[in-house]
Amino acid sequence: MRFLKLLIGVLLLPACGALTITACRLAMQLTLAPHALTNSALWAFVAGYVLWLAVFAFLPKPMRTYVLGHELTHAVWALMMGARVAD
Repeated sequence: MRFLKLLIGVLLLPACGALTITACRLAMQLTLAPHALTNSALWAFVAGYVLWLAVFAFLPKPMRTYVLGHELTHAVWALMMGARVAD
């Protein structure tokens, strides 16, 4: 099992690197643009970030949904491993 986790981690490294490079290039394009304050991509990025902050700060956390998903994950894995699941 430990080897499998290591293998998955190593296989995910190129994706992590590509995402990091893409984020850096996007940040450079947004900050080094000639007219940065008129760049619609910059304002879309800022608006998305502000919206995320507002949702995180002011809306209640979906704890029931989280707990339901967590317990359903246990049930699905138990069924896959041959256990009996009851309510």
